[in-house]
Amino acid sequence: MEKELFLASKSTKAAVIQNDDLIFNGKDILIPSYYASLVLDYVSKAPVESWNEADQEDFKQFKQFFSDVVTFKEKKVKYAKKS
Repeated sequence: MEKELFLASKSTKAAVIQNDDLIFNGKDILIPSYYASLVLDYVSKAPVESWNEADQEDFKQFKQFFSDVVTFKEKKVKYAKKS
């Protein structure tokens, strides 16, 4: 199932902007999962206290997404080592 989701999420649009393996196809930004911990580290340092409540909530969800990706990858690695 994971493979199916991964394949289904691939964009069929040509890249408008590409820098190494970061891709913007005109609609979506594609970021390889190995960037997740780096992005999470950067966004965790953002001074959100001065932002309005709606922006803080949006940012919290954005940050949680990257946290979930990092956690998923860590669990996957631990499971693979046990096998």
